[in-house]
Amino acid sequence: MAGARGLDERNLFLSEAPCLSSRQALLGHWRTSRINRHQKGEREMATFMMFGKYSLEASKEMSAARTEKGVNLIKKFGGEVTAMYALLGDKDLLLIVNFPGIDQAMKASVALSKMTGISFATSPAVTVEEFDKMMKDV
Repeated sequence: MAGARGLDERNLFLSEAPCLSSRQALLGHWRTSRINRHQKGEREMATFMMFGKYSLEASKEMSAARTEKGVNLIKKFGGEVTAMYALLGDKDLLLIVNFPGIDQAMKASVALSKMTGISFATSPAVTVEEFDKMMKDV
């Protein structure tokens, strides 16, 4: 699967991740979207971070085929996967996904958990630049 800017995520993850702090990796990648919302055709999309944690049972079923089914499930709810990463630490996966809204993100998150046995914590994300603009008047 090609990632943002046409790079293969596996190569990006292995070659650039050690050079980035956690904050840079999580926030800097999404500069391709304006204010975390961007146009996909006529539809406005928002960016969401989906952090996944494998159960013991879910870890036994890891495969490229299941990943493809997960991506197709996200598409079913109007989503578009921007990038996918395997992580070390308390979370095992990070999916960066664009959805038309919170309803679709929540439905996809629950459906993906049901299908895979992986528990997901899904959060909306904004760029640091947009966050700074929002906080200007606070």
